[in-house]
Amino acid sequence: MIAIPARIRNDEVLLTTIFGRSEHIALIDDLGHIEVTKNAFTGGVDLANWLVDQGVTQLVIRNMGANPYLALRKGGVKVYVTAKNRAPIAEIVSDLENGELTEITPDNMGDYLKAGQHRHEHDHEHNHDQGHG
Repeated sequence: MIAIPARIRNDEVLLTTIFGRSEHIALIDDLGHIEVTKNAFTGGVDLANWLVDQGVTQLVIRNMGANPYLALRKGGVKVYVTAKNRAPIAEIVSDLENGELTEITPDNMGDYLKAGQHRHEHDHEHNHDQGHG
């Protein structure tokens, strides 16, 4: 199942730029049916854990913090990033299915997730604001 943080405007379901406090979550099953559910959570980690419990295997986001990402990764969810903003959910799903989105991995997460300190799965801290080299 695919999940996408969503908002509804003029009866259209659109990708929203926020994750943890998104108005809704669009859940797309293997047959392409879209179910939109109200986001009952106020934080990204709680929402991430709920998505894992729902059986989500892929998530497409515009913005996300490191902690929700790590919770999703631990739960086996692949997280993809899109540069689009407020695009229709069907368009985002099409981009995912056509391989046009970048998967966020531990190697590139600093490029896509909100900067700052976070804990890695292997228990040490990084601060992405420091220079490399």
